[in-house]
Amino acid sequence: MDLGYKEGIDVIYITSDEGGAPEKVSALAEELIRKDINMIYAITTVAAKAAFEVTNRKQRTDIPIVFVHADSPVENGIIQSYRYSGNHLTGIAVDISEITEKKLEFLLTIDPNIKRIGIIDAEHVSDATVRVKNALMEATKKFNVTIAKYPVKSKAGPAAVEEVKKVTSAIKKGDIDAFFQMPGPVSGLTEGILIEMTKRLK
Repeated sequence: MDLGYKEGIDVIYITSDEGGAPEKVSALAEELIRKDINMIYAITTVAAKAAFEVTNRKQRTDIPIVFVHADSPVENGIIQSYRYSGNHLTGIAVDISEITEKKLEFLLTIDPNIKRIGIIDAEHVSDATVRVKNALMEATKKFNVTIAKYPVKSKAGPAAVEEVKKVTSAIKKGDIDAFFQMPGPVSGLTEGILIEMTKRLK
C-alpha cells in the first residue's frame, strides 16, 4: 500500500457478502464488534442501518461506520443531516430515485429503440428496491417504455439464486430489449446470472 501498511500485519480486512438481508447483516455486525474491529465499511443502506443499530445497542458508538452508497440516509434515519451526521457515521449518499431516472435516460441514449425492459420483481426487497421500482415505473411514462416483471418469491439465499436462474433461462431473445438491474437482497446475489443472461440474448 502507498502508506506502507502491510495487509495482515498493519491492517486486516474482514469481508462478507450477506446479500443485503437485514437479519444477516445485523448478525455480522455483532460478530465484528466481538472481534473488536476499528471501523465498519458498509456498502449499502441496509448494511449501514444494521451496523448503526447494533453499535448503538451494544454501546459501541466509538466504532466509526463509513457507508459508500447509502440511499437518502437522512430520510432513512441513519444521520441527522447532510451537513453534520450527528453520530459515528459518514460516507457517500445518493438519491436513488433521481439516479434511476438518469440510468434509464442513459440506457435510451445508448439505444433509442429500446421499448421493453425486464426486471427481477422480487417479493423480498429492501427499501431501496421499492424506491427504485417506484421511480422506474414513473420514468417509463416519461420515456414511453414498458417494464416486464419477472417474479421471484424466494428470500435471499441459495433458493433465490436457483429461482432467478430458472426465471432468466426462460427469457427468449425478443422478449425484452434490455434488463434493468434492481437493488436489493435478491438481485444483489444474482448479478452474475443476469450478466450471463444478457450475453445469451444478444
